[in-house]
Amino acid sequence: MALALCGCTSVQVADRGESRVYLGVVRVTVPDRAGDLVAYSVKTAGAGWHRGPWLGWRSDTWVEADPAKCQLLVVIRSGVEARNAAEVLRALEGRNACVADYTGSLRH
Repeated sequence: MALALCGCTSVQVADRGESRVYLGVVRVTVPDRAGDLVAYSVKTAGAGWHRGPWLGWRSDTWVEADPAKCQLLVVIRSGVEARNAAEVLRALEGRNACVADYTGSLRH
């Protein structure tokens, strides 16, 4: 799921009390997920605050997972990565693997 916004956007990082602020044209993408993890991507042209002020173009991606619940973390960003990940996940039989899929291939 992707959402493009124009204006001010604040992204709150789960369970960390950390906030990121974006001003301008902002696109927030939340990937398909499997397992107990938090993942999203933000692209923006404008200004903002994350551990200090910034101005211009910024692209950030966050994936957070509890190592006790996710012994393998797979981030899929392309079709080629999706095919390789599918082979690895089949071999693991789904045991303690967490997946952040930015291609949407988990739905297929």
